[in-house]
Amino acid sequence: MKNIRFAPKIMAVIALLACVATLLTWRGIAGMSEIRTDMTTVEGATERMNHAGRSTANLLSYARAVEFLPLELTAEQRRGFEAAAVDENRRFKARLDQLEPILATEAGRQSIRDARATLARYEAEAAKVQQLARDAKLDDATKVAFEASGLIEQIRTQMRSIEDRNLQIYRDASKLAAENYDESKTLLTSIAVAGIVAALALGLWIVFVGILNPLKAVMKAMDDTAKGNLDLAIPGKGQKDEIGDLAAALQVFQDAGKEKIRLEAAQKE
Repeated sequence: MKNIRFAPKIMAVIALLACVATLLTWRGIAGMSEIRTDMTTVEGATERMNHAGRSTANLLSYARAVEFLPLELTAEQRRGFEAAAVDENRRFKARLDQLEPILATEAGRQSIRDARATLARYEAEAAKVQQLARDAKLDDATKVAFEASGLIEQIRTQMRSIEDRNLQIYRDASKLAAENYDESKTLLTSIAVAGIVAALALGLWIVFVGILNPLKAVMKAMDDTAKGNLDLAIPGKGQKDEIGDLAAALQVFQDAGKEKIRLEAAQKE
């Protein structure tokens, strides 16, 4: 410390603060990246649950339209329910097409394949219901529709398995995001506090031990020298910093004062 000049001492404090700021920035970015990854997982799970829920709604609307066909209906009403069945079935298939590519697990994709296979069986039964209803064989159509309702329940179970898996993914990712947030907050706070305390301690030590106290000692020696005390020990002699420069200059004054006294005594003698 005695051989380091003032500027490097001050720069050491600034460098420490810069290191703390850099570390805080790096850890903050890393923490946000982790949280962003978790939130991306949450968003993906939410999207998949949304598609699965809407596809189930389309499936139930399709089944309801088919189940209305065996009722006593006017020709216009029958056409309306048949059109609704076709439309909701189309929407359900479109939802499956949207959902399958974004599923995160092979189990989910297998559920989609199983749902399509079961749907094909139900479509065949729905066609029978439609034809029997058109032929006014309403009791037979009702029986076929009732027996086929189990297929709808199978598809619902398959879609529910997709929702349940993604709900678990959503919960796990949300929990992990919360944990990463708490961990990042704690770590950032610890780094900030430790860095600020270290920088403050280093700064105070440099200011008081490395600059002010030695400077006060040299100034006192200069004051005593000005009062004629030319034999006092000069603090800071030999140091390589500004205190050493002042001590060397004071030594010159002392030597000059002693030489003046010696010459005056010789002249007087």
